[in-house]
Amino acid sequence: MKKLFFPLFIFITLSAFSQPGMKTKDIFNKELTYNFGSLIIDITFSSDSTLSWKEGTTDQITHEKCSSFMIDDHTMMTRWYGTENFWVILTSDFTTGKTSITRGTEKMLNGIISLKK
Repeated sequence: MKKLFFPLFIFITLSAFSQPGMKTKDIFNKELTYNFGSLIIDITFSSDSTLSWKEGTTDQITHEKCSSFMIDDHTMMTRWYGTENFWVILTSDFTTGKTSITRGTEKMLNGIISLKK
């Protein structure tokens, strides 16, 4: 029972901070926080081919050329070749506020999207 409680608690807590109901057209030039628990990334999509991001509490902003695919009005998949020489694949569902990320050969992480305040 304890094994089920902790992940459920984390999901409910993170869900409280999400901003569901956004559309892909609404996210451009807005700073979004992608919270994967131990990994927090702030991302600003300038267009479907450029983004800026910073990880955690660092002040270093990295600008990337990317490819974004609008799956529907609320869902987008974005990929870019990271500064550490590996592919990053980010899936964003702006209706539910759910996201997943895969970086290189790392295990996929699931998280929550919210507007940066």
